Amino acid sequence: MKLLKKWRDQGYYLNYGERIIQNYAKELYQSDSLKVIDLGCGEGRDLKIFREIAGQANTELYGINFMPVDGVEISDIDLEFERLPYQDNFFDVSICNQVFEHLKNWLWVLHEQVRVTRIGGHLIVGIPNMAAFHCRLQLLTGIQPSCVKADDAHVRGFTLQEFKRIIDGIGGLQIRSIDGANMYGAPPYLATKLSKLFPSLSVSIFYLIQKTVYDVNIINILKEKNLETNYFLGK
Repeated sequence: MKLLKKWRDQGYYLNYGERIIQNYAKELYQSDSLKVIDLGCGEGRDLKIFREIAGQANTELYGINFMPVDGVEISDIDLEFERLPYQDNFFDVSICNQVFEHLKNWLWVLHEQVRVTRIGGHLIVGIPNMAAFHCRLQLLTGIQPSCVKADDAHVRGFTLQEFKRIIDGIGGLQIRSIDGANMYGAPPYLATKLSKLFPSLSVSIFYLIQKTVYDVNIINILKEKNLETNYFLGK
């Protein structure tokens, strides 16, 4: 058990998909400049990856955050109850990494992420996987999955198939890549290889999604379900 904990602690950084986002950045940056926003950018790690790949002169970086970040234009808003302060189809790339699981009204945030991404632009989404290998073992033994602890900050659980089902059902969005990050129970070098082979069992899953039409309506998902729970649907 001590060895497994050691491997988990050593490879925890893999959960945030730095290698995957580097690969996405290399794919998306060709020769044009990029406008990139990160919804919940923290210290700006993912934005800085794009700057490293494309160069400072070729990137405009924006973030939603509660504190300033060097080289990033920051807006401090409540993601679940406010519109992003940007016009439609403004950004080439929008990132939301390890955020949706913290939100009750995550579909509103996805709606806004899509709205501000230009036609032909891309969304990068990273989410903990409720069906990760270690979570399946936890459930099998009657233990709460660690990605959705009842007393933790995570309030949503996602699996690869469930998130893919939702995106596939939204007209105007196309998943271009699905990639796994980390696999608890293996040393970091092996966890990287295993998660690449078996993304549905990985600790976190990353999606590269292309916006293909101007007007993508995600709010209708909530309206059509006629849910008893109240959700912010915009003003």
